[in-house]
Amino acid sequence: MAFRLATIQRQILAGDAAVSGGVLPSAVSGNEDAEFAQRVQEMKTWMSGERFKHTTRPYKVEDVVKLQGTFPLQFAGARVSEKLYKMMREHQAKGTC
Repeated sequence: MAFRLATIQRQILAGDAAVSGGVLPSAVSGNEDAEFAQRVQEMKTWMSGERFKHTTRPYKVEDVVKLQGTFPLQFAGARVSEKLYKMMREHQAKGTC
């Protein structure tokens, strides 16, 4: 029983972002050029969002994606930040904040 409990606990903790320092690794595909183009498009969409409409950047989107590395990371804190921003904008639109 203790062995099964320890195994389940390891499996649960392996998927927990808090255990890995808030970093959630995602899979890497074999087609690097297509993956790079997709990441550039996603970054371009993210950078041109309403949240950053008053931000000017002296660099191109391609430069940012090149410097990100080949092991894409997603930070748990960034997800919470996006959720909070969206929630605040919804409340502002409804006039409830």
